[in-house]
Amino acid sequence: MPPSACAFPALPPNSSPRRPRQPPQGALHLHGSPLSPRPRHPHRLERHRDPGHGGRRQQSHRPTFVGRAGGRLRWLKMHVLAFLDPKQLRYLGVGNEVLHVADALVIPHVVPAMNNLHKALQQLGLDGAVRISSPLASNILGVSMPPSSGAFTPLSLPLVRPMLKFLQDTGSPLMVNTYPFQTFTQNPLNQALNFFLFHQNAPPVKDNGRSYTNILDATVDALVAAMEREGFSGIPVSVTGTGWPMQGNNKAATPANAAAFVQGVVQRALEGTGTPKRPKQGMEVFLSDMFNHQNNSGNETNHEVHLGVFNLDGTPAVNVTFGRAH
Repeated sequence: MPPSACAFPALPPNSSPRRPRQPPQGALHLHGSPLSPRPRHPHRLERHRDPGHGGRRQQSHRPTFVGRAGGRLRWLKMHVLAFLDPKQLRYLGVGNEVLHVADALVIPHVVPAMNNLHKALQQLGLDGAVRISSPLASNILGVSMPPSSGAFTPLSLPLVRPMLKFLQDTGSPLMVNTYPFQTFTQNPLNQALNFFLFHQNAPPVKDNGRSYTNILDATVDALVAAMEREGFSGIPVSVTGTGWPMQGNNKAATPANAAAFVQGVVQRALEGTGTPKRPKQGMEVFLSDMFNHQNNSGNETNHEVHLGVFNLDGTPAVNVTFGRAH
């Protein structure tokens, strides 16, 4: 079975744990063969030959990591390993976009929580197989174009710098959620829509001898440049959430555009395509949602409910081929 990841918010060490809830509905799983949908489990999108099913388990309970080894080990066994065989587990994600959603009092405790969780994995001999990170929003970039000028926002650095040190020391990836649709709707550089949808005729962005034909490559390489600017090189980047809405109050939110974006992501995963800065290192990508959600609010500016590949009844929402062309 393919490996999984687990995401949960982080709280200060003196906070109280909640009982784990069932994992939420999720996205998709691609093995390099036709899609095998599994409801309620977000899945890793990358090349796989293993025909089994794994997934990214998202937990919404709040963990406590106390200083004593027994406390952190007990938490790991109770809230993670009670639900997943260690062989299914690849990542543990502490929090999700904490700079965007977390209380300021929580943020300083994120990296210490990651360290404590890593120590618990060491006690079990799992630290070599399970990596720990924390998905961040791509707006931690203050400068993203051209990619070689990538730089983190000053406000993000108190969290990002110690996190990068942890990631480098443990061989873990920088996790980032990026939604090019949002970038396009703001689009301060007035880049063509084709650049966001992996179209071959997209006007390229030239940067220090490299040519960028899509926004995903540009964003990832901007993150790599930003890490190097802070003195950290070699840390891989994992795109832990991305997608394109099939409808909404913007004319770019259409089924055709959503299909083009998702197809571009799928094709990259199948081919193991790297970025211009890291051409030999395939990009790991998770699509955010397998299914569209019900828009009970009636607010068409909430594009997140339209990021799915399938409708709620299981019919395709966008025309995408999951598998190699023969």
